[in-house]
Amino acid sequence: RRKDIGFYNPVLDESNTEEEIVESLSDDDVQEEEMAEEENPLFPKISFHPRTIKKIRQPWKDCLIVKLLGRPIGYRMLIYRVTRLWSLQGDFEAIDLGYGFYLFKFDNMDDCVRVFAGGPWIIMDQYLTVRRWEPDFTPSIAEVLKTAMWIRLPELPIEYYDESILLAIGKRLGKPLRIDVNTASCTRGKYARICLEVDLTKPLVTMMKVETKWIKLEYESVPSNCFGCGRIGHARDSCRFKPPKKIQGTNAVKPGAGEGNDQSQSRPLEGEEMAQPSPAQPPLSMGRGY
Repeated sequence: RRKDIGFYNPVLDESNTEEEIVESLSDDDVQEEEMAEEENPLFPKISFHPRTIKKIRQPWKDCLIVKLLGRPIGYRMLIYRVTRLWSLQGDFEAIDLGYGFYLFKFDNMDDCVRVFAGGPWIIMDQYLTVRRWEPDFTPSIAEVLKTAMWIRLPELPIEYYDESILLAIGKRLGKPLRIDVNTASCTRGKYARICLEVDLTKPLVTMMKVETKWIKLEYESVPSNCFGCGRIGHARDSCRFKPPKKIQGTNAVKPGAGEGNDQSQSRPLEGEEMAQPSPAQPPLSMGRGY
């Protein structure tokens, strides 16, 4: 359940009168900066006493900030989906921060812990990224750097369906969070399934060699991915990691035009049964379908 509010300001509480609000921020709360140069009146500055900063941040310290990793959906649709998805014990408040970010404040601390640690959460085949609230959070420049994600290893030989082995495999790909219960119990042998914390600033790994066998990796509910750099969350046309272009008539490349473009890394290795893929190869995306 949620409370029907659009914004909550702990300073402007209904129980406070206008005079109390003004008096609550006295001159002692404002710190004048000693500046070597005279302040430009077009760009005024203000600083507050540390105790005031601590006071205004206190109500938000147990809040979470979420964002869909893919196409955005409306506020009402998001609230409807998370209400059904999370099945919380208490109420929550939701605030639209802009740029696809939403702040959630929970009445029940156990609900906050469940949402933060219980993922990955998937809404309309898109991952809902969850992070703790942080001071001075600015949506227009904030980036989603990591998210929990389900990864499949199709046709992994059944003898590797051991929890310690699967966790070791997961550590080579990211930070393992949990093993799918069907994988751990060997009740499904078509593919192993591991939940990982994935670094979204790096290209997703598409294949992995387990002993002598190459295993392709499939990522569930991956949003738009770039066929140029292999990262997710953007299309090739808007890629800022584009590989450098060759200068016509030479084998040189334009300096500073990209990163991670060492083509020698994608050449087949002698004696291996399958060539190692290029790091820029896009990830194989899977729908939920499980």
